[in-house]
Amino acid sequence: MPISNPPSVPESRIKVVRKTTDEVVNNSDVLQDDDELFFAIDANDVYFVDVYLFVYTIGLATDFKFDVSGPAGASFKQYKQYSKWDRIDVGTTPASIETTMATNSGGRGGDTDFGLAFHFLVINGANGGNVNLRWAQNAAAVENTIVRANSFILTYKLN
Repeated sequence: MPISNPPSVPESRIKVVRKTTDEVVNNSDVLQDDDELFFAIDANDVYFVDVYLFVYTIGLATDFKFDVSGPAGASFKQYKQYSKWDRIDVGTTPASIETTMATNSGGRGGDTDFGLAFHFLVINGANGGNVNLRWAQNAAAVENTIVRANSFILTYKLN
């Protein structure tokens, strides 16, 4: 029996937001909106979102933290774990879903670039606005933490 192609998703429901320049945070552990990684959402919209970040950190203690914010009334469902683009072993227990978008931290530290991916569902309420990636150093230090150009988000409008 031939394998059939899944139904296609109309291009109008998919959007790519790509970061065009490196963005630096130095000596701040206060979450700030990314300059480019955000998208508009209308009232009552539902989106599934994939986020792929290329991050540079210097110190293991400095590291990197992130979350997502949205319009008043928006709710988020997020995987409890995120991927550092490592392989997943067969038999690994799937991550559970969180009902809020918590602040997460992670990275590799030690003067290195690393990839970071996470996924979430946003269910918007009555207010339109932006869904923003927010990030900072996990512990403030006088050193650069960078979200690199070509980091990107993919949004899939579900309604």
